[in-house]
Amino acid sequence: MARLLPGDPIAHFAASTDASTGFQIDTAAGRTLAFCEPGDLRDPAVRAMLCLLRARTDVFDGAHAAVFVLVRDLAEVDPNLRTREPGYHLFLDPDGSIAECLGLDWPGTLLVDRRLRALTTMDLDSPVAHAERVVEYVAALPRRGVEHTATATAPVLCVPRVLEPELCRALMAHYEAYGGQDSGFMRDDASGHTVTRLDHRFKRRRDCLIRDRALRDAVRERIGRRLVPEIRRAFAFDATRIERYLIARYDATEGGYFKPHRDNTTRGTAHRRFAATLMLNAEDHDGGDLRFPEYDDRLYRVGSGGALVFSCSILHEVTPVTRGRRFCVIPFLYDATAAQQRADNADSLVDGDLQAIALAGR
Repeated sequence: MARLLPGDPIAHFAASTDASTGFQIDTAAGRTLAFCEPGDLRDPAVRAMLCLLRARTDVFDGAHAAVFVLVRDLAEVDPNLRTREPGYHLFLDPDGSIAECLGLDWPGTLLVDRRLRALTTMDLDSPVAHAERVVEYVAALPRRGVEHTATATAPVLCVPRVLEPELCRALMAHYEAYGGQDSGFMRDDASGHTVTRLDHRFKRRRDCLIRDRALRDAVRERIGRRLVPEIRRAFAFDATRIERYLIARYDATEGGYFKPHRDNTTRGTAHRRFAATLMLNAEDHDGGDLRFPEYDDRLYRVGSGGALVFSCSILHEVTPVTRGRRFCVIPFLYDATAAQQRADNADSLVDGDLQAIALAGR
């Protein structure tokens, strides 16, 4: 299996440790995990590396982070390097299948986030220096805080690292190359047809369809690979269709914004189930945050390459951009049942096809 890229989910698997059998890796979610393929356990330098990892109880404490060392044969493991609960474990991997599943078919360490999605892979060259790099990386990650008071927040899924920085830049360059057009919003007219209206009192944004097939394929592949599994887990919804390959730009010089609205209130849009906002340059602008006024006045933003996902039925707005330009990709996701609804309502669409395309491999 190829090396996992940042944002890729790991496959769920069960494994035996030196202390138990049938350990389900998905039960280890909620903390940073380091999966280490150490190489030759008879090498004194490798044993020193594992000793260092095992000793760092301040970092690998089991609550915020844990290490899983993949070993082929327990007989080769020094008794002093066996599992230390709760932050250091040995996984038995006699045929290397777990390492292959994790993209570790060579010595090294895969680090994953609390959602079991890849952060980075580090090759192992000098074993002790490798352990120090792993410890330094994990120690620098933000530690989870504890909130004792529950507050009512909007049901919004925040997923980091869906699009790589290079892809974000390519999408913005594509927008600059083709330019954008005034963006409207959908309304049903008196005859029951769904039409596009332009009104800068309600919305000020410029949109560009993604014309480049390779870019469309790249966006679709990453949504299917990195975002759809998160939606399935959070909302028990299996998204199999994507509508619109669209780059949107909110510009501070125009006071870009979108007032409170819902995304599925017309016949032509009733099939939409979830909206996704994939940020391309979150650090380059002020304002332009999502707000869900039915719940509270909290502002929602995710870093560049990340996505915010929410039901199309929820009232939401984009606050005015006050500095810079906000670029994002904004597809809608739905399933086969909704696709039939869309087909049934197709005669209501005056503005033609809304780019409904199946997700790759779905």
